[in-house]
Amino acid sequence: KPGLVAPDLKYNVRATYELPLSSLPFEGRVTVAYTGQDETYTEPNYDPVHELIDSYGLLDVSLGISDRLGRYDVSLFGKNVLDERFPTNIQSGFQSGVDRMAIYSRGSFAYWGIKARWNF
Repeated sequence: KPGLVAPDLKYNVRATYELPLSSLPFEGRVTVAYTGQDETYTEPNYDPVHELIDSYGLLDVSLGISDRLGRYDVSLFGKNVLDERFPTNIQSGFQSGVDRMAIYSRGSFAYWGIKARWNF
């Protein structure tokens, strides 16, 4: 039997394109990353109806600039931009009559932000 919360396959593919902006004091970049994993079980009963997390894939993107002297780096990013919903855990067999409860983390939903780093 497969391990619990241990998919047979996990993978990550990332591509970055550097944008040479020779007339400006910074360089630009575009990054696209895709992360995926195979289905996995959350409890040792291996019940596909109540304890199986389906396989999923996540697409992340970012657009950023970096100072040529390494003083700063700023990027706009999107995580899980296709809004692929997946539970991080599934629990079953509750006394309250609930047959299955799925738990979702922040990474289970699309979100966007700005990331900045300054060196001094």
